[in-house]
Amino acid sequence: MGHTTDQLRKHRFVILLAALLALFPAVAVAQLIQVSVPRLVSGLVVSVSFSGLVLAAVNAVSETRRTTRIAFALAVPTILTEIASPLIGSGMLTAAGHLLGIAFLGYAVALIVRHLFAVDRVSFDLICASLCGYLLLGFLWANVYSVVEYIEPDSFAFSNLQDEREASVRFEGAQTAHAVYYSFVTLTTLGYGDVTPVSSPARIFAVLEAVLGQIYLAVLVARLVGLHIAQAASGPGRGGGGTSR
Repeated sequence: MGHTTDQLRKHRFVILLAALLALFPAVAVAQLIQVSVPRLVSGLVVSVSFSGLVLAAVNAVSETRRTTRIAFALAVPTILTEIASPLIGSGMLTAAGHLLGIAFLGYAVALIVRHLFAVDRVSFDLICASLCGYLLLGFLWANVYSVVEYIEPDSFAFSNLQDEREASVRFEGAQTAHAVYYSFVTLTTLGYGDVTPVSSPARIFAVLEAVLGQIYLAVLVARLVGLHIAQAASGPGRGGGGTSR
């Protein structure tokens, strides 16, 4: 048991990165099977995958007793509402789950950024943590847009969807693909233009995500370059893991 726990802690950011990357095909599968299975099934595919991501994030950010307690306090209700939402079919419960998800993902990103500035050498673990923070931002904003859509429907316009019933960026079931797609297109500032914000809150949040995404990348690159230069200047004795003077 202790060995397993040590391995989970040692590879915590690798596990989180794997969970983040696994959510993309899960969302795609939910989109593909929507016409052949009940809506409940596609909803559970996304909910279970997202819950796995939350658990991986808890393992990644639980460094102290305090951060562990806060992470669990945010993660448990998030997972419960994510699983219960497709089963109950309540819009209010789904929106509440998104708000909890936003709070948890925001907390996880904050702790990961703090970790990036706490370490003193570039490593594979640090690179994985950096990627995790960026991808978590994308899923965080996907939940934000979903809440906006719940509060003010038709906040986003679709230019190439034949079925108007699918024109939504809600982070649930098959529609999750639209939320994730729009969020990461905005985060990376690609701006394909096939999904555009219409309401004022949607536009402001889109601008804010794009700006924060660029700030994250700029700060991240500066941090990694600075650490690499300092590590190289200190020599193998101190920065490379060898013995010091």
